[in-house]
Amino acid sequence: SGNQFVVTASSTAAGTPPALNTVTLTIGSGHGLVATDKINVVGVHSSVNGLQTITAVTATTVSFLSAGTTSASMGYVSKNTYSCIYIYRRCS
Repeated sequence: SGNQFVVTASSTAAGTPPALNTVTLTIGSGHGLVATDKINVVGVHSSVNGLQTITAVTATTVSFLSAGTTSASMGYVSKNTYSCIYIYRRCS
């Protein structure tokens, strides 16, 4: 769809502890994403998957801060179009 983009490469620039790492995902041109957009990262790496806030963009990449690292070249990014995120936990 117009809000989903395939990840074709990724890299991590290590932050100096306790700073977070900068993760950059290559997703191709025409993505239309901007800094502060929220994205869902899926299938890239368990340490960076999930809801992320974009900190920088280029014509073909998006970057965000994360405690995780990755050098995967798979997965996808989708723009989060919801204004609220609800996380449910099953209670015992």
